[in-house]
Amino acid sequence: MLLRDNRSTGHPEFLMGRRLQTLRFMPGFLVFPGGRVEDNEDPKLPILTALRECHEETGWHLSNCSEELPRYKEIARAITPKESPIRFDTRFYMMDPATFTSNGNVDGELEAIGWYDPHAENTRQWLADITAAVMQQALHHHRLSTALVDTGPVPLFTYGTEGLEISWTDSRTTS
Repeated sequence: MLLRDNRSTGHPEFLMGRRLQTLRFMPGFLVFPGGRVEDNEDPKLPILTALRECHEETGWHLSNCSEELPRYKEIARAITPKESPIRFDTRFYMMDPATFTSNGNVDGELEAIGWYDPHAENTRQWLADITAAVMQQALHHHRLSTALVDTGPVPLFTYGTEGLEISWTDSRTTS
């Protein structure tokens, strides 16, 4: 995910898009760009999938195509329950948006792509609880200036009998 401070308001903003109403999973919700690891991608390097998906879905990509990745941080992981008809195991990463540029080319999976203030009502009303929880985690690191500093275990969000549950895991060693 890309998180920046708005130049005029100083408020934090996330790069997000609205899922098309025709999609089966979370139609109309605001989401971060993301998707599944393709067959030709290394499942041990999900950050590369995240970068590809960000580019495909939003047009934002790394502005420097060097061999070395810029600093990034995994800030959360979310796994749907086994009984869910649509499954996902998602990792959420933060990177500095200054290392990205936009070419405007998108794949059409998301609409209304832009920078969203997490505190604005027109943003909050379109967030799933997991998206809001991950935003809070990102904002916490952003406020503490630890956004790109490895601070150890990350929250693992799952759904249980009481709704959204959080445990802590060092996902660097968990597949």
